Amino acid sequence: MKRLITFVVLLISWLVIFGILTYLTQLIMVPWDSAIIQPESNTWQRTLNDFFANMPGYYLFSATFLVMSIGLSWKLLRGRTTNIFKLVLGNLIFAFLLIGILMPAAFINNALFFPYPADVIYDPTYRGFHRSIFPAVCIGLACGLWLYWQVRLRSSMSPVT
Repeated sequence: MKRLITFVVLLISWLVIFGILTYLTQLIMVPWDSAIIQPESNTWQRTLNDFFANMPGYYLFSATFLVMSIGLSWKLLRGRTTNIFKLVLGNLIFAFLLIGILMPAAFINNALFFPYPADVIYDPTYRGFHRSIFPAVCIGLACGLWLYWQVRLRSSMSPVT
């Protein structure tokens, strides 16, 4: 029973990560979702924006990282319950990290790398992928570290007794 409960909590943690990554994809890769002025059709900006605004692009990153996580964790699922619990704990920490990383990354990107022009206080048309670069890199690095941690956990796994 303990193993079943741990497995269900693991599935829930994966679903939470899937939801967070899907939401972050929408925030980062669809900068013109509610913009007053959008790029013209057939430009790379509009094409990329529209790809990530709809399926399959909407779920591309979240599904890719989740499938990679499940693939790396498959060996852990057949191991001890403590290994699954470590994976659940790591997933929950990663979920909180994803939530906490967006605002600082967006602030650094918008304040240091791509600030508003000096004479503009607020411009609703000042959107674009330039505002997505640093947050996307930070989230990509966090996902890479999460997968690397799973590889390390898998290699140090306790055998079934």
